[in-house]
Amino acid sequence: MEIFAVRPARGRVVHLHSPGYQPSEKPRPQADRVGMCGHAIWPNGNPPVAYVPVSLKDALKWTSLEPSDSDPRPTWSYCRPCLGHVVSALGLQRFVLTYIATGVER
Repeated sequence: MEIFAVRPARGRVVHLHSPGYQPSEKPRPQADRVGMCGHAIWPNGNPPVAYVPVSLKDALKWTSLEPSDSDPRPTWSYCRPCLGHVVSALGLQRFVLTYIATGVER
């Protein structure tokens, strides 16, 4: 399963996308135009911001910086429902729950 990140057209939430992924049993005719959570990711805005899939490795750099005096914009964050769908789609539920249950320091 390929999973990509989608740069926010506006706002600060990064959605995740997997081509052909259906977020629910209800068929979505435009499954390739929604995030894993079902949020629209097609070109929008004025001027339109195009959907460009980016590897997760590269997208991790988007959320690595905290706001600073030179760049006070809020940090982008990943869509929580998309993250849940990724965990479920990859069968990582037990791993994640075990990780949390073992008291990992935050």
